[in-house]
Amino acid sequence: MLNVFMISDYIDRHFSWTKGSPLYSILRENQSLSNGKSDIIIEALREAKEKIDKNSFDHFDDVTDQIKKISSSLGVDLSKARTTVDFRDVSIRDGRVCLHDEDIPLRLKGKGTKRLISMAIQTILVERGGIVLIDEVEQGLEPDRVKHLVRSLKKDNAGQIFMTTHSSEVITELDADDLVIINNNKGNITVSSPDQNFQDIIRACPEAGYAKKVVVCEGKTEIGICRALDTYRKTQAKECMSVKGCVYVYGGGHNFTERANKLKELGVETCVFCDSDDTMLNPTKEDLKTAGVTIFDCDEGNAIEQQVFQDLPWEGIKTLLDYVIKYKKMTETQLKDSIRSKCDGDFPDDFKNADTPQMRKAIADASLVGDKEWFKRIDRGEFIGGIIFKYFGDMTDKKTKNQLEGLSSWIDG
Repeated sequence: MLNVFMISDYIDRHFSWTKGSPLYSILRENQSLSNGKSDIIIEALREAKEKIDKNSFDHFDDVTDQIKKISSSLGVDLSKARTTVDFRDVSIRDGRVCLHDEDIPLRLKGKGTKRLISMAIQTILVERGGIVLIDEVEQGLEPDRVKHLVRSLKKDNAGQIFMTTHSSEVITELDADDLVIINNNKGNITVSSPDQNFQDIIRACPEAGYAKKVVVCEGKTEIGICRALDTYRKTQAKECMSVKGCVYVYGGGHNFTERANKLKELGVETCVFCDSDDTMLNPTKEDLKTAGVTIFDCDEGNAIEQQVFQDLPWEGIKTLLDYVIKYKKMTETQLKDSIRSKCDGDFPDDFKNADTPQMRKAIADASLVGDKEWFKRIDRGEFIGGIIFKYFGDMTDKKTKNQLEGLSSWIDG
């Protein structure tokens, strides 16, 4: 009565003309059924049978004639017997009257194609005020097709479409106020409905909408280190972050505090993993703490690279320098000149064995020069993270270790 149909894993009957299918609902609303032809499918089958009956089955005649003759000798008149199709075997009850692509039933199409065809059928019902329920709308579809599908379904209609999804592509194609975010934490159900003020956060980090916990990373280096942390946790027999319902997202540099604040307002448990070299943040870190956001940052004035070069054992620093030479395709002389330009006082020729606070600072400052920054990429941040955890046991009481241990505990908390 309400023209409600669900698109899930079992939709083959959507392509048949049986009562209770969306095709039949469309047929029922058309002029043909409103004129009292309630048995239109039966009539169509009878017409099809008449056409079949007119066809010849000559290849069965020899056997049929033998049966006629023997039957007559036994007292049964089968003089008019012939071969045709038993109407019972094309009963609509079996759903055998269905849509085909030429000679192939639509039920034999691939999963994604069948779901799209079912949605096409039900779009007609939605335009007339029907309701469509779509389970995991992205199933079986490539990202570009699911984006196009969601845009098409969102067009104005007189009915309603309810869909569930775990796809970032789906929610980035919708307006924030189209969304309802539902979380189930051991039976404790929470529901949040973002408005247009959250549109930017939905587009920038849609994966956060599916998480119980979000680590907002100030930059790409921090994202790389989080990837390395996830790998390290596995070596320590800890569950990976996804098992904990935790994701890490790009904070967008200077905008990371604003993104963290909005995620917290959405009801998501949020922390930030960041530098301490930017004093012009809005909202400030203190504002975030007041809102209940946990902060994992560096010592005052330090970027993450400066903190790492300050805390790593010297062997780890030498490994990072060799890595820079390799991926930057620079000579050792070029690296040396880059570091010398940031060094106060005398610069030793054997700088790779000069473990002093001044040399550590010069290396860190050289790594942050303008568009020549050494590690502002996710893969390079992940390499830094790998070196940190390689020497983690040698970094007792160092800020970097305390920062990452705190972050790991927060993930588990």
